[in-house]
Amino acid sequence: MIDGAGAAFSARPSLRTRLVITSTIACLAAFMLAGGILYLSIRDSLYRQFDDALTARATALSALLEQEGSNVRLQADPSVTSAYAAGQHRYYFEIIDAGGATLLKSPSLGGAHLMRPTSGEEARYDAVLPDGKEGRVVSLPFLARPDEERPPPAGQPAIAATVLVASDIKHVDDSLFRFAKQLIFVCGGATAMAAVTLSLLISRQLRPVHDVAEQIARVGRADLSERLDPGPAPAELLPVVTRLNEMLERLGEAFEREKGFTADVAHELRTPISALETALEVSGSRLREPEAYRQTVSKCLRTVRDMHALVDRLLTLARADARQLTVHPQRVDLRPFMEEIWDTVAEQAARRGVGVKWDVSPGSAIVTDPEILRQVVQNALDNAATYAEGNTSVAVTARTRIGGGMSVDFVNPAPGMTPEQAARVFDRFWRADGARQVGHVGLGLPLCQKLMQALGGKASAKIEPVGCFRLSLTFSGE
Repeated sequence: MIDGAGAAFSARPSLRTRLVITSTIACLAAFMLAGGILYLSIRDSLYRQFDDALTARATALSALLEQEGSNVRLQADPSVTSAYAAGQHRYYFEIIDAGGATLLKSPSLGGAHLMRPTSGEEARYDAVLPDGKEGRVVSLPFLARPDEERPPPAGQPAIAATVLVASDIKHVDDSLFRFAKQLIFVCGGATAMAAVTLSLLISRQLRPVHDVAEQIARVGRADLSERLDPGPAPAELLPVVTRLNEMLERLGEAFEREKGFTADVAHELRTPISALETALEVSGSRLREPEAYRQTVSKCLRTVRDMHALVDRLLTLARADARQLTVHPQRVDLRPFMEEIWDTVAEQAARRGVGVKWDVSPGSAIVTDPEILRQVVQNALDNAATYAEGNTSVAVTARTRIGGGMSVDFVNPAPGMTPEQAARVFDRFWRADGARQVGHVGLGLPLCQKLMQALGGKASAKIEPVGCFRLSLTFSGE
């Protein structure tokens, strides 16, 4: 089981690996985005420059066109027209009239025609050229200027025509393809360098995490008194270190309580077991009268019953600590309920001259679990009857709280008890007089507190200025 868990833990990617992977992916995405924007920007710039070059050629051609009568003639200018010669397949031109009829075209076109524009305005658009290649076409509307030697007849309007100039874009696409490959290579190299750099930087920045982990591993090997040093931890880890130290503090206190609790239980059980052992040894040392045996058995039975009560309280406390108590709420009339419980301790109280004064209205009632409440009231009355000053009374008061709920107070004279002692009455196995007697081992009030928490209420205690001990049980109004 441990080996499987260790293997699963080791197979899980570390925080460093996750950070390196996610950071590298983020860098790659950033490089790709920047590269994509750069590629599109350069592509747009190259296409714009290409179109501007075609527009310049169209303007140069329109400047060479003259109107001779009703015809259009192209003046010979080798510097301009040589690129459109037959056998040349890079540049094409075609002159069309307003109706789309061809007036002139370059020898490179042969019997083919260029794609017509969709409007009579200047335009730039993609087209398939006569040689089957992808290309760009620029259309430039113009008015033919009259031939100076043979001008058109007077009153004849200038011919409105459009010059179309086209060229394939293979060399532009080739340049873009080479640029894209270089861009991919650069982005890939930059990403690889970023991954290595990030790995080194993240390893360095995560060193405080490893330091804290090593400190945690050292804690508890000998005891829980060692605490984590927040000094080398970065600001993000300070709350974690602080919470861990607080948790270690609580664990240390809990372990100390458990050690003390175990020692107290052992001590409390050792006394009655020793008494049983002694009584049985004395009884078995020689033959005795039947009455002596009956007295010994009766004494042992009382001791066993006290031990049974102690174990029952310990089991109830353990169940309450584990939150395993099941609550079944019912309506409980407090006055008859508590009077019935007082009858179980009245004989013990009467031996000490302790009575009870009830200040509980007959209609006072709460909704709670009667069995758990019985244990709470039993322990509260037993504690008051046991530790109240002799020949006095225990005052039991029930009051409705403002905002809902009920408060039940048990007040008994306790001369000599200090506020410091009252603050410890809920500590397990603690008693103000320090005496250890089976039946009263310092578990009654701690059990009251735990059971009240299970009922959704609380128990509190204090010493009043008049020297009385007050135990308050507060029940919520829900």
